Amino acid sequence: MTTGYGYSQSTITKVVISEGIEEIDGSFQCSWALKEVVMPDTVTTIKNTPFYYCKSLTDINISKN
Repeated sequence: MTTGYGYSQSTITKVVISEGIEEIDGSFQCSWALKEVVMPDTVTTIKNTPFYYCKSLTDINISKN
């Protein structure tokens, strides 16, 4: 699980969530530079608006499987 606000206000522009992660919980809130997220099939739960106020976010790619 990814949790907390560890990337808040970071300059990261792309996040690739590792295979095997099952839950995302608020980790990327206020990551203003974040533009793209790549998410594997293993993510089955998204809690607490993990991408809230990611004002540059334009692409979320979810695996097709």
